[in-house]
Amino acid sequence: MAKVVVLTDTDSGQHIPDYATTLTSVETATALAGCPLLDAVEVERGSPLDAYLGRSQRTHGIAIRRLTPDQTFKGETALKLGHTPVEVHDIGRAYSTADTIVWLPDEAVLITGAAVVNGVHPASWSGSIEQWRAACVELAALRPTVVVPGYGPVTDITGIIDLRDYLEHLHSEAEVRYRKGMPVEEAAAELPLGRWDQWACRENLAITLASVYDSLGDSSDRTVTGVLTTAAEIAEGIRRQPRIAPVAPGERDQETLEALSLTKGENSIFELHSANTPNILTTLVRHTKLYTETVPIARGVITGVLPPRHREMAILRGAWACSAIYQWNHHHHVALSVGLTQEEIDLISRDISLGPWTRHERAVLTAVDELHTESLLSDHTWATLSETYGERELIELVTLIGEYHKISFQLNSWGVSLEPWMGPYRIPSGWRTARHSRATSLDDVSRGELDGFLGAGQHGGEAKEAAALG
Repeated sequence: MAKVVVLTDTDSGQHIPDYATTLTSVETATALAGCPLLDAVEVERGSPLDAYLGRSQRTHGIAIRRLTPDQTFKGETALKLGHTPVEVHDIGRAYSTADTIVWLPDEAVLITGAAVVNGVHPASWSGSIEQWRAACVELAALRPTVVVPGYGPVTDITGIIDLRDYLEHLHSEAEVRYRKGMPVEEAAAELPLGRWDQWACRENLAITLASVYDSLGDSSDRTVTGVLTTAAEIAEGIRRQPRIAPVAPGERDQETLEALSLTKGENSIFELHSANTPNILTTLVRHTKLYTETVPIARGVITGVLPPRHREMAILRGAWACSAIYQWNHHHHVALSVGLTQEEIDLISRDISLGPWTRHERAVLTAVDELHTESLLSDHTWATLSETYGERELIELVTLIGEYHKISFQLNSWGVSLEPWMGPYRIPSGWRTARHSRATSLDDVSRGELDGFLGAGQHGGEAKEAAALG
């Protein structure tokens, strides 16, 4: 018997048998021809994106191959499954720029592709939340008794209604954050999910919210690689939901602006921050009194008597010891600006004996390790440092290490995320990432649970074989 596979959306058709005949609407065929290809994604070896794509079995709405359907139709078409009538409808823009669904009216069975998901956050690159909600209303009007979603377990009309409510919630919360000036990368990690908090694959919000922000008029220059990188950072537990969110631009009152002016422009502690205010500061400034009293201390240890090279070596070693990924990334840039090479920075997170360090530099790095583990410098380390440093340098080094340990505690405990203008997270060797305690990606779900989460036999990036018709 001939086999016909209906391609329902831009996630479709990546793993279909060559002997099958593929069918979709003209509009969905056009969307398939224009969707991004996985081969075009730029992946840096050892990056969070590399780790994520290496483990993930899904394609995140990105095509593995460019697919041209064998047959197309406009509007709707009718087929037969034995003696059972089958209707195939183009429902327009919803999850993607053009979606197709399969309806078996006699059985009241609806096969939707990714136009309906259940228990899994969708990764919509090119859809429209408003039109998707309208499509949900139209699909619910069919009153199906069985709904086979693109992702998630089989459901019924209640699953469609739940998705409609989810999309309304998503758009409303995203718009609030967009109007406040919150970057989409931060919104994806921070946005409250209400009763949908237990849905799998939270990282997909990075993709769907990017589409929502675009629809609201955001002019940020985002790339497929950049959006996927944010998704990977969320999935890997690197970009987390902050416990205390930074004060967004639209929320800053006069007192906040005056406090932030202490570190803006020419007052910036680092040249790196002269044009942008880092999230550590826009979080700390929620306590303006503490902020105004803390900034001079930080400025003092940064502009003191220690050689900038030694200062940055100590800060990076402390960031690695404390797993303060935000701090590592900011001072990675600062370290390059004061003369450390990329190769030297890579070695700071390794065994001290492996680096090309002088006797004194090894003592600086050892000082960080000893204070981190023992809260005390050994006599040998003190003596070695004293060969080069005077009293002021010795006082400043211990103060610097303590100050940046304090900042690490703040960063980790508040959940401060890296700013979009800093680029993707850089992960040093030996890093200990904090994976989520519950399943937030399909990789964290057992195979048995996976069978329940993914509808219509779709495991990861497998095709939306929404209907195989003999």
